[in-house]
Amino acid sequence: MLEFKDSLAEWKGMPSLLHIDDSASVAERRRNVRSSIADLRVLYAGQMQTLHSQIEGSNKFVPTTPGRHVITEMDGIYALNSATYKVDHSVRFVLLDDAALVAKKRRRRNNAESEKLIAERCWPLSEMLVLDTKDTASMINVFKIRHNKETHVYRTETAADKKSLLSQFRQIAEELSTKRQKEREGEHQRRKSLWVGDRHSLVLGNDVPPMPDFLAHLADKADMGSSAKEKAERDARWVGDFTDELTVAIALRQWDQAVKLVEEGEGKLSIIPSLSVKLTPLKSTLTAALLQSLSSAANRKSIVVHLITLLLRLNAGAAARSTFLSARTEVMRKCIRMITFEGSIGTYIADLAIVVFTGIKHTADWFLASFKENEVASSFIEWAKQQIEIFAEMFRKQVFGPDVDARTVDEAIKVTHAQSKKLLEEFGLDFRFLLEDLLVEKPSEASRPPAFRLRSQVQPSPIRTPASTPIRSRSPAPNIAVPIPTRARSPPPSVPPLPTSLMSPTSTTGGQLSPASTSPAPSSPRVRSPIPRVPSATSTRPGTPSSESIKGSSRTIRGSPAPPPPRSRDRPGSAAGNRPPPVAIPRRDGMF
Repeated sequence: MLEFKDSLAEWKGMPSLLHIDDSASVAERRRNVRSSIADLRVLYAGQMQTLHSQIEGSNKFVPTTPGRHVITEMDGIYALNSATYKVDHSVRFVLLDDAALVAKKRRRRNNAESEKLIAERCWPLSEMLVLDTKDTASMINVFKIRHNKETHVYRTETAADKKSLLSQFRQIAEELSTKRQKEREGEHQRRKSLWVGDRHSLVLGNDVPPMPDFLAHLADKADMGSSAKEKAERDARWVGDFTDELTVAIALRQWDQAVKLVEEGEGKLSIIPSLSVKLTPLKSTLTAALLQSLSSAANRKSIVVHLITLLLRLNAGAAARSTFLSARTEVMRKCIRMITFEGSIGTYIADLAIVVFTGIKHTADWFLASFKENEVASSFIEWAKQQIEIFAEMFRKQVFGPDVDARTVDEAIKVTHAQSKKLLEEFGLDFRFLLEDLLVEKPSEASRPPAFRLRSQVQPSPIRTPASTPIRSRSPAPNIAVPIPTRARSPPPSVPPLPTSLMSPTSTTGGQLSPASTSPAPSSPRVRSPIPRVPSATSTRPGTPSSESIKGSSRTIRGSPAPPPPRSRDRPGSAAGNRPPPVAIPRRDGMF
């Protein structure tokens, strides 16, 4: 601001320097503007004449040339010995647009002579280097000027003079560098246009000579930059202008312009790597400013959506979600505290439900309008669940009290469900399952899962053992549910020999059995035993037991306390080819 004030003061004094009357009319000012170039030439020429008359020998160092003029003059500077840093003599610095002139005072030989300045040194600004020296106990307000291999040390009287002089050096050097760069680029373009131009406009026709190598090299350097040093300087100037513009946009809260500049800077990081040092903190500052603006409780939907869109362009979606939901929580908390309790629990619960459910509905609307991705909706669901839990906790504190009757409790629960249906369910937000679990006196016990039962405590269910027989060859007898025995399966019992009284003399003498002996004997109480009968060899279906054997087996199973044996098809050795041979029944007396 101080530099700006000085610039305004200098601008205010320009009319007097250019001999322009402030009371002149608009037409006269326009004529003065048209002749401003001529006036500047006259002014510059007058400045150089005055300089040559005041400083002896200055016309040899800085002769009058078109455009050369004096920028500033400063007295009160002392030249120091570069070895001992002791004061040698006082000098005057004269800064021109392309050089720096140093003049010292000539000592008077007698009292009649007056002090006169003599030009001592002069350096072109493009060949000199100004070095600032840190203040110490013995050296204060000291700076150095290096030219080729020579180093000159000077000191100012005050720190303000030193700062002003160094800033003038810096400004003049930058302006001179920019001016010379433009001149070189114009010269390169002019030389290039002599060789590479419109062939049809040339008198030589199609026989255009090729561009020399040195001009081609100059043309390439003109396209890519004159040199690496000039490119670095150009990039540094662009970075400075870019950071200034971005800083101003952030300070003026011009969010769209600031985000656009950040995106432009990120696009040029590959071309200008030095920009990342300045862009990263400025991007963080812009993100923090946007988050602070988003956290305001007075924001409307359009402002919130716009700010979140800008934050998403800055890759700050997670911070935007958390800040937005935190701001909505604070807004709902303030609205809840504004509810007054006037003695009626039902009325208070109705107002509380309206505030909470309306806040959740509006937050859902704003959230879905800001964040288009469905993957980020889980953060809103978690936030809504927390708000429902807070509402349920306040509900329990007000409703489930020692002096509240059951009718009031039912009325409060009914009002809550009605408001939930009106404000949430109709807009696609259904939290009934959560309200049913939380709107109880002790939600922790009501929502407890069922007790876990160990496997050993579960009663085993009866297992039905299906037969391995195909469906067509199964017996018509019903399946019998039997428990699985704990001991190992024993082999089938052997068939005991028949009593001797049942055998005929023919069989005992080793005679052959007649065909009639293979037919089954009539059932008799004497031959009934616990062992199931063996099917006859004349059975039409060899694998199927007869009805009598099935009946006998069923009666044996019902009357025997021991566990019945497995089905005939499930016993070991009962498969086809492994059955025992049929038992021969001997002939009896009186048998056909």
